[in-house]
Amino acid sequence: MVLPGAWFQSQIDKQLGAVGRSFGVPYAAYRIASTSSGDFPTAWQLLTKQAMVLNNRVRANDVDVAMTSERTLWYQISGDMSSFILGDVFVQNDARFFPGIAYGPNATSVPGTFELNGFALAWHAQAQPPLGARIDRRVMIYRPALEPINGQWRSTRDQDTGLILTNGVYAFGTPGSTASWVPCGFGTSDRQTRGEDMPPDPPGMLPVPRYYAYLPPLPGYSPAEGDALITEDDARYVVIAPYTQSAGTVGSQMMTQRYISQNG
Repeated sequence: MVLPGAWFQSQIDKQLGAVGRSFGVPYAAYRIASTSSGDFPTAWQLLTKQAMVLNNRVRANDVDVAMTSERTLWYQISGDMSSFILGDVFVQNDARFFPGIAYGPNATSVPGTFELNGFALAWHAQAQPPLGARIDRRVMIYRPALEPINGQWRSTRDQDTGLILTNGVYAFGTPGSTASWVPCGFGTSDRQTRGEDMPPDPPGMLPVPRYYAYLPPLPGYSPAEGDALITEDDARYVVIAPYTQSAGTVGSQMMTQRYISQNG
C-alpha cells in the first residue's frame, strides 16, 4: 500500500528535481558501501557525477535538531533526492568557470584549494524539502593515546589511534596507525574573552579559538571528547562537546578547539 504522504513526497522530489536541472550545478554523490575501505572520496561508492542541485541556505531554527546553532551551514536542497539516502555526501563537480558553460572553480571556489563545495544529505522527511549540511573539507580523526610515551604525553598524533574505514565500517586501529580521510564541515565561533573582572591576557597570548564541526553519519563511529580532527593543512581541532543525531536531522555537530598547525 502506498501511503499518501510518501506519494506526495515523490511529487515534491520530482518538482525539486526540475528546479535543480534548470538552475543547479552538477554534484558527484558518494555513499559508504559494504565494500568501502580507505579514504573519502575514492573509497566510497560513486553514485553519480551529475546530480543537479541548487542550494539555498536556511536558518538553524528551521532545522529539526535539538540544539540551537547557526554554526553548521544548513541548505535547502532543490534537487531530486528520491534515489539517495541520509548520509550520502555530494561534492560540486562543475568545470572551471566559463560564462554560459560552467560554474565551478573561479566562480564558487579558488582553484587548487583543499576545501570542497559540498553537503551531506541530513533530512528528507515527508511533505518537506530535503536539507543538507555543508561539507567543506576532509579530516582524519584520531583518538588520544591512553598511556604516555617515555613518561611524557605528546601533543602530536605519533601514538594516537586513527579512525579507519574497512568494509563499510569505521573503527579505530592500533596506536600510530594512519586514519582514513572523512568529509567534514567547519564553522567559526567567537573567540572567548576573560571578561571585565579578569586582567587582560599578555600580548600575543590569545585564548584558544573554538570552531564548530559537522560530520555526516559514519557507521561504527561516535565522536567523543578528546578526539582530534586533523585537516589537510595539519591543523588540529580537538572535540570538547559532541552532539549526535541518528533520527531527525542526522549527523554529528561538535564544538572543537583549534590548536596550532603541527605534524598532526
